[in-house]
Amino acid sequence: MKRKHAGNVGEVALKLDISKAYDRVDWNYLFTTMQQMGFCTKWVHWIKMCVSTVKYSICFNGTNIGPIVRKRGLRQGDPISPYLFLLCVEGLSRAIQSAESQNAIHGCKVSRSAPAITHLLFADDSFLFFRAEHVETAVVKEILNNYELLSGQAVNYHKSGIFFSSNVRRDKQQELSNILGVTNDLSTNNYLGLPSLVGSSKYSVFKFLKDRIWKRIHGWNAKLLSKAGKAVLLKNVATAIPSYCMSCFLLPKKLCQEIERILNDFWWSSSSSSTGGIRWMSWDKLSDSKNKGGLGFRSLHGYNLAIYVGKTCVELCS
Repeated sequence: MKRKHAGNVGEVALKLDISKAYDRVDWNYLFTTMQQMGFCTKWVHWIKMCVSTVKYSICFNGTNIGPIVRKRGLRQGDPISPYLFLLCVEGLSRAIQSAESQNAIHGCKVSRSAPAITHLLFADDSFLFFRAEHVETAVVKEILNNYELLSGQAVNYHKSGIFFSSNVRRDKQQELSNILGVTNDLSTNNYLGLPSLVGSSKYSVFKFLKDRIWKRIHGWNAKLLSKAGKAVLLKNVATAIPSYCMSCFLLPKKLCQEIERILNDFWWSSSSSSTGGIRWMSWDKLSDSKNKGGLGFRSLHGYNLAIYVGKTCVELCS
């Protein structure tokens, strides 16, 4: 979408923010959806008993107040709740697919031969794609309103994000944003814990990893830690923080080196706030195996290459 500068037809990416997603699920909508998806009546009755028979009591000044009986919503932390929520979101997916089959909306393609993508759903994190036209924008708005009316899932348009392809004019972007009621730029939002948009400057986008590691290390009191304790924290906590991002992106080598410098400072310093002292060995030497005289610490750039390439190979093979 960033590289699409030519053409009269632009594209829109809309990231939805569901307000209190689990707490607002309508039970009648959930059970009706399960019946329409082919679940037998006995199974639906079992789920209904699991969801609707829960009661709560509040202890206030030594006195129990209750019972409080819920009339909607799913319990967060319950192992079955994410699956039930996916069944609810399936209604939104079917509505979008129905609109696409009627040519009311059109998805985005990464190439001419690629399939069109209209939506990406992962639990309560949702991405919608459609053409930058007033008609399609109105259709998407109507689908979201109907979904909110039936399921109880309210879209928080103030926290949702929107992004337009490069060939959409500024005035048209403003008009479509007004129709949806979304004003936030998608570049400031995250999707599944990762930046939604990654531009040419990866260093500035992923610099938050360096800041997060720095804050975590400076929360440890190095004076009270032995070398063995430091080794455990560095191997199991500090170097594990960027693992999730590394599995999806190749981080800049400069950023990996700066993070390793922070880890090396913590290893050799006598306190977490100390910046002076002698660094007797570089992180490259410390990251060697113990058979080669190192301590087996993780080389971040090498680890990034290993898990990123490994994940890509698995996806290609599957």
